[in-house]
Amino acid sequence: MRKRISIIIFIIALLYILGGCAKRYKMSEEFFSQKPESINWNFFHGNYSATGISDNISFNGKFEILWEKKIREKLTGPMTIFKNHLAMPLSRRKIAVYDLESSAYLGKVKTRGISQTGLVMVNNIGIYALASPKSRVEAVDLRSGKREWRKKLSDVTKGSIIVDNQLIISCLSGIILSLNIANGEVNWEYDCKSRLSSPPAYYAGNIYQAADNGSLISLSATDGTVGFEQKLNGPLVGGVAISKLLFTSELDGSIYGIDPDNGEVVWNDKLNGPIWTTPAVYEDFVVWGTSGGELAAYDVENGEPIWKNDLTDVIKASPIIINGYVICGTLSGQLYSFSVYDGKQIDNREMGAAIEYSPVAYDNSLVVATQKGLITCFGEN
Repeated sequence: MRKRISIIIFIIALLYILGGCAKRYKMSEEFFSQKPESINWNFFHGNYSATGISDNISFNGKFEILWEKKIREKLTGPMTIFKNHLAMPLSRRKIAVYDLESSAYLGKVKTRGISQTGLVMVNNIGIYALASPKSRVEAVDLRSGKREWRKKLSDVTKGSIIVDNQLIISCLSGIILSLNIANGEVNWEYDCKSRLSSPPAYYAGNIYQAADNGSLISLSATDGTVGFEQKLNGPLVGGVAISKLLFTSELDGSIYGIDPDNGEVVWNDKLNGPIWTTPAVYEDFVVWGTSGGELAAYDVENGEPIWKNDLTDVIKASPIIINGYVICGTLSGQLYSFSVYDGKQIDNREMGAAIEYSPVAYDNSLVVATQKGLITCFGEN
């Protein structure tokens, strides 16, 4: 009798778990009473210009845990946050959504493939790109769960942005496209004639794209016409960030501050190790992380080095800056917090596995995910 009861309890628990995992995410009506800027998440690294900053949260640089959750899946693209919902593209062909305050599982967007861009969204429309063999971009109405459109597109880079109701997306094949949010139709496209390993960024009406052949390209966001094409010395695989200047780096560790209007080099220097990351820009500081473990801050206007720290570990996730604190994760699972002003270490935590994607921040929360499926939300208790 006891054995039968145990079996029944086990079956009920299993059905409960499976039912929770199968739950579809649907955006509630309460979202639409919020300001649009609290709902939309149109970028992959802090903002349209990929500067990797968050100033709208209360953060003291300390890693105080609010909650942790083990999901036993790996991230396949960048995390995004809309209002207080955290969207995570995961290895089991879904984008899982969690409540940022309670960690509760809210459901999934079933993607039928591996999402490699993460979820970007405007109003109630969420958009993501699937890796091979699906090789397409899909738009879904997050309120109803209905798919609005899909477009065949291969080898999309890990990040996309939404600008003026356009999805700006680039492909390894060398193509940058502008897609209409409403129907997925192509507004314009441009062939960079080079492999593109990094996503695009936007600033003052222009799209900026770094190319593997060393070209830095400026295009009009309106119609894709070329503003300039500047040829540097080596592969540009880490992407660009734009503030007072445009900042990019070559694979060999060379870094640049460039005039975003004409592409002319204002200053340059070289760091110790290859760079695959996008820099973070805050006030008068631009910060890079290298595969050699160097984390370095420079003056944005003149390129003078301000501080450098040697983390002796590979930095693959682009650093972000929150309220004046540089947050950086490494492939050995170390998470660091430094003051952007002098490089002083504020905190350090062992996360137990590789951090391959940038942390994300919103309101009073900082979220970090490892490639062993540990999600940790930090904030002030």
